[in-house]
Amino acid sequence: MRKYLLGLALLLGYALPASAQTTAGVFGPNISEGDSSAQWRIAASPAQNGDRGRWETRLHYQYAFQDDLRARIVVQGSDIENGSFESNFLQAELQWQFKKKDEQSPWASALRLDARLVEKDDGASRLGLNWTNQWNPGGNWQFNNVVLTAVEIGNEARDGVILEVRNGVKYKVKPNMQVGLESFSALGRTNSLGNFSTQNHRLGPVVTGKFNGETSYLIGALFGVSRPARDLDFRLWLNRSF
Repeated sequence: MRKYLLGLALLLGYALPASAQTTAGVFGPNISEGDSSAQWRIAASPAQNGDRGRWETRLHYQYAFQDDLRARIVVQGSDIENGSFESNFLQAELQWQFKKKDEQSPWASALRLDARLVEKDDGASRLGLNWTNQWNPGGNWQFNNVVLTAVEIGNEARDGVILEVRNGVKYKVKPNMQVGLESFSALGRTNSLGNFSTQNHRLGPVVTGKFNGETSYLIGALFGVSRPARDLDFRLWLNRSF
């Protein structure tokens, strides 16, 4: 137990996150051949300091061609810009799991390539390469770590590589339920990383589970722990397998 608590302390100490609210997740590496599923996510941040509340939502569909290769298409929109809902981006993702958990090693790992096409008034489009890891040390514990990188492309592109880190730890309390803690870290760009007081840092609890064999959920909240971060961000996901 001492080893797990030390790992949790290091995990949270490394954590640092992204914009006003996030529909993003601490995604894992594992891929199952034939996996076909759709997911709806919504994130909402209540009004604070005279600023109105905000929300964003996304839909995605994914399919695994084999046990180490999966594609996903994502559409996202929000009311962040002008208070009325509008689409923000379309993203295609391809994930390759190059390391499977086995009897000799409790570690699994994968790379994911992202291509994001952004609405013209929402910034520049992006290409990203991400590395996700999962460690199951035994018992009911699960640790996840994701390192994300992206570069902007097109006429509106800015210099530097965008860096982000996400971390999570979960504990299985029932066969179909886990509780845990997640953190999101937008570190900035390689040419202007800034420091803790200028970065967006958030941390919060999460509950995941299944209603039945085909439907799963995530309920969570993120609390801002640095000055630029909003105080609170609620998250809800619903996933349906086919």
